[in-house]
Amino acid sequence: MSGLDKLSFDPEFFCDELREGFYVSETMKHYWAAQMVVLSEVDKICNRHGYSWFTDSGTLLGCVRHKGYIPWDDDLDIAMRRDELNAFLEHARNELPEGYVILNANECNEYDLPFCRITNSNSINAGAKFLSTNYGCPFVAGVDIFPLDKVFQDQSKEEERAKRGKYVFETLTGMLNKVYSDSELDDRVQRIELENHTSIGRGKETYRDLLLLFDRISTEANSEESTEIAVMYRWVSKGKCKFKTSCYQGCVELPFENTVLRAPINYHEVLESTFGNYMTVVRGSAGHIYPVYRELEDIYRSKFGRNPTRYCFNKETYEPPKRKVSHKEQQWEILHLILNIHDQISTLQGKYNNEDLEPFFQSCQKAAVAVGTALENKFGEGTEAVNLLERYCEKIYAALGRWDDDIKADLDCVIFEIEQSVNTLYDAGKTDILFLPCKASWWDTMKDVFLEADADKCNSVEVIPIPYFYHDHEKKLRESQTDINEFEKKLELKGKLTNFEEYELEKRHPEKIVIQFPFDEFSGIMGVSKLLYTSNLEKYTDELVYIPFVSPDPPSSKRDVIYDSLLELIEQPAVFYSDKIVIKSPELRKCYIERLVEMTDESMIQFWEDRIVSWINVR
Repeated sequence: MSGLDKLSFDPEFFCDELREGFYVSETMKHYWAAQMVVLSEVDKICNRHGYSWFTDSGTLLGCVRHKGYIPWDDDLDIAMRRDELNAFLEHARNELPEGYVILNANECNEYDLPFCRITNSNSINAGAKFLSTNYGCPFVAGVDIFPLDKVFQDQSKEEERAKRGKYVFETLTGMLNKVYSDSELDDRVQRIELENHTSIGRGKETYRDLLLLFDRISTEANSEESTEIAVMYRWVSKGKCKFKTSCYQGCVELPFENTVLRAPINYHEVLESTFGNYMTVVRGSAGHIYPVYRELEDIYRSKFGRNPTRYCFNKETYEPPKRKVSHKEQQWEILHLILNIHDQISTLQGKYNNEDLEPFFQSCQKAAVAVGTALENKFGEGTEAVNLLERYCEKIYAALGRWDDDIKADLDCVIFEIEQSVNTLYDAGKTDILFLPCKASWWDTMKDVFLEADADKCNSVEVIPIPYFYHDHEKKLRESQTDINEFEKKLELKGKLTNFEEYELEKRHPEKIVIQFPFDEFSGIMGVSKLLYTSNLEKYTDELVYIPFVSPDPPSSKRDVIYDSLLELIEQPAVFYSDKIVIKSPELRKCYIERLVEMTDESMIQFWEDRIVSWINVR
């Protein structure tokens, strides 16, 4: 595991996955990578000038408890001593890469937070160089830097400072949330002016002046000797994040994703002060809209007409799939067409010569051959239905120039016999079910359905692990691969594995195809052959069934961060174009339906109720 100076990511890192039952999308993975690039630039400057930084807050907790990001976290937090942070910023103005932005109350009039942030841009950037540097992520990404300030040794002085600081911070928070009337805000500002012996501008200047004042209050003890240090806005507002200075007198490197990050040497004390029993997983969020890039994604979509690394559903152009005509019904329709042509020949007989009628006879022959070919592809040669079709072709050929009511009746009878034979063939034959798993690590979500289908002697079940490949943001492909070696180790698949060379998909036309790969061409990291897109597979089966490759914990409510994370799992081509989507959890199924109704229309609730199922009939 290398350090930030050699930061790199394997393609597997960017794949969607479940962590602690929480769905982490590939878009989030790209965003994480872009944040870590920013941290690597901060690290370069700190190393160059001898400054220390420490993982903080959720990032520190992620290091210790998850060895990476907390699954539902979407920002990167570090802390620096105030004096070193100020010195770092002086160098950073000249040494950060071109386009990077420093955000704090002193640098940016519009910035409204009591800590510093370094970002890789001030707007969405889809340029080739930017995407290459930031692993295909076009969004503004950055690192939050929390200043560590000294705490007064004198308890009464600290209590007085904390009281003033808390009142200012509460006023700032109330202004952001627009909870004060003009008179209430003016009363608060007057009190702040009196307590802090200062003057605060009114109107547009009020918030910025208060933010700068809070910064000054935070640093009041920094010139004194102190054995304690704090992230001041958390300390004065919540009574948390006050630590012994000794916690930060050294650092230890801890694993984080595919690199190592610095943690305070006494990180246990820091985490206990911040989170209490920090090893107990309590799912939460970062206190902002999740994911943090959602608004940026909306802007990107309005500008470019698509999402950068995932499928973009378009309500205006979406046409819900219509009921499919089964393979059996297709043959019946052709046979009925032949009967209709017989009627047309009888109507036209005597009005036209044989040469004019010949195309009708040829159409009957071609239709019969088409049915025969379809039946041979599916059931093999030598069936009674195919023999009858061959007999029909001989009779229709001989009928040209000799057509009369008796010949028509005889040919109609042959078609009726063929219909009965086709019925018997389909009813007596086994149901072909083809499973198309992708990665071996995804198999468990499909396994139960496979086992039930395979246990039914009326089914003919086969499995083809599909080839897939990784690519970068420029769609530069890596070599195609399959997980066939891993699938061959699974005992339940013995004798069931095949390949596309042996299984002629178009000819076999299985009754059901069961898939896991949902992205079609819209993944930012994975791809498959066009043949395996849902828009193609649905042509070769009576029923295309999609089983998601992950099964996250269901959200407890729409306010649960899980609900927001699931949008990127649900908004996939396989969901919109498969005939059935299997969601085993009733709570998760409800979430899918609610989300899909939101994306489409209230009138489609029954459509999605029918399509999103908890199980499928494997017959």
